[in-house]
Amino acid sequence: MKKIIYFSVALFAISILACQDGKEEAKNITDLSYYRNIGKQIPTETGYRWMDVYRSNNGLSSRTKPSGFALSKENLATLSSSVDGLVGVAFQHATDAAGEHHFLIIPVDQSLQIWADGNAKTIIDANSDAAIDGATAKEWAKNYQISNPDAIWFHFFGKHVFDEMGTISFFEYIQIEPAVNDENLKPQVLLIINDLSGDVSSGRTEMAGAVVYDASSPCPPCPIAEEQI
Repeated sequence: MKKIIYFSVALFAISILACQDGKEEAKNITDLSYYRNIGKQIPTETGYRWMDVYRSNNGLSSRTKPSGFALSKENLATLSSSVDGLVGVAFQHATDAAGEHHFLIIPVDQSLQIWADGNAKTIIDANSDAAIDGATAKEWAKNYQISNPDAIWFHFFGKHVFDEMGTISFFEYIQIEPAVNDENLKPQVLLIINDLSGDVSSGRTEMAGAVVYDASSPCPPCPIAEEQI
């Protein structure tokens, strides 16, 4: 019988998330300006409406109670400066040994690798707004991926979003909120900068002084390289 030999070739491929209008456009991996410009402001009311959808779907309380995921202005600066040539930041879903969900905030340099130099770069656990070592972060990310093979593993925002945040006079921390787009039902991660200088006794008052960022690129499909964990 004639032998048939199958050769498998491992390909490194980059998938770019569709633009807001649904169009997909291939980008060369060397076009770092594209990656740096992922993400944008959206209307505040839209963002909070999407938060309501997520919380309703998951039996959670109203938007007036934040999720608890946050990144301080100081820690954003620390993680950004821990890599050379920051391109953007990944907000990685993770699960610890006790089964608790975490957002790990990981700077991405020009290699476009999430876990490259994982022990050298600063990774922040948004549950505590504190640094976490690379080995633990990687283990927690792997836990999530194993338990959620068909889910989104991380959301990537380009550097320009964080540069823009730096120009906001009341920027002290980033509130990180899971949400669901009520038009296409796709999961979102919103980055919210709140103005806490006024009366924030109600969620509505706080919302009026908020700047909301969305339009990240999720993985999968991966806007940047996702190495095997």
